[in-house]
Amino acid sequence: MSTYAVFGMTWDWALTEAQRKVRAEEKGSRPKPMDEWLAECREFAEAIMASTRCVKLTQLYDAPQFASDYIKLASRGRHRDLHIQARTRVPDEFTKSGAQKFKWSNVA
Repeated sequence: MSTYAVFGMTWDWALTEAQRKVRAEEKGSRPKPMDEWLAECREFAEAIMASTRCVKLTQLYDAPQFASDYIKLASRGRHRDLHIQARTRVPDEFTKSGAQKFKWSNVA
């Protein structure tokens, strides 16, 4: 049985990631003004959107139609490279512990 997920980049994910990465304090441990911090977060989010990086945006779905429904909703906002991938078993490959290996592959 396969599971599916949506990969790509949305503005909301990029902005959340930027807010985690941009420091709220200056080097002297003084807090930055809120508008300055938000401007830096937006700049960093723009850089993330301009890159080619794609991340897993959703939890696992049982069927690809649920993932396509998510893409329809996400495409209302700012996004790029939204696509569905399936988690498939790699034949005859196992991890060191003996578990079956899996990989993400594109769904046509």
